[in-house]
Amino acid sequence: MLYMLDANIYIQAQGSYYDMYFCSGFWAFLDQSVIESRLVSIKEIQDELKQPKPAKAKPGEKQKEEDKLSVWVKARDHHFQDTSDDQTQECFIQIVDYLMSQPHLNVASRDSFLNCADPWIIAKAMALTSQGDEVCIVTHEKRVPDNSTKVKVPNVCDNFGIKHTDCFTLLRTLKPQFNLAV
Repeated sequence: MLYMLDANIYIQAQGSYYDMYFCSGFWAFLDQSVIESRLVSIKEIQDELKQPKPAKAKPGEKQKEEDKLSVWVKARDHHFQDTSDDQTQECFIQIVDYLMSQPHLNVASRDSFLNCADPWIIAKAMALTSQGDEVCIVTHEKRVPDNSTKVKVPNVCDNFGIKHTDCFTLLRTLKPQFNLAV
């Protein structure tokens, strides 16, 4: 099984329970899982996670540091797959066509979804699945009722037969161990 990480996995991990400062094991697990071809993400996710370097401080101001997650992501191009292949592009068009055909969706919600990395990670998963790979998207998003006006990754995944799970289920499945060092 190849697990594909949504941006919210990285953001919430760094922002709370797996901060790089006190749980470097989580980030080492991600690195190792990429090496073992068990885990990837896509370039659009990498772009969302990258932040520009802070502007140079004015005289008398303290220089802001670059966000730790942004630095980590910039150093790991190999974690993020390209989506410019023809098959992924065709799958993206299928997602757009599907969402445009759903009259109950809020237009702003739909357009926001289409203008971020979410449809691209699903399109890449669809492309890989069509090539015979077993793929599962890992996201913290939760499914909403089918008549909801919101667009969520799990709902779109379900429509196209793409597996999805959350970070904690991924960790229970792969069973990494984060050792304490004091």
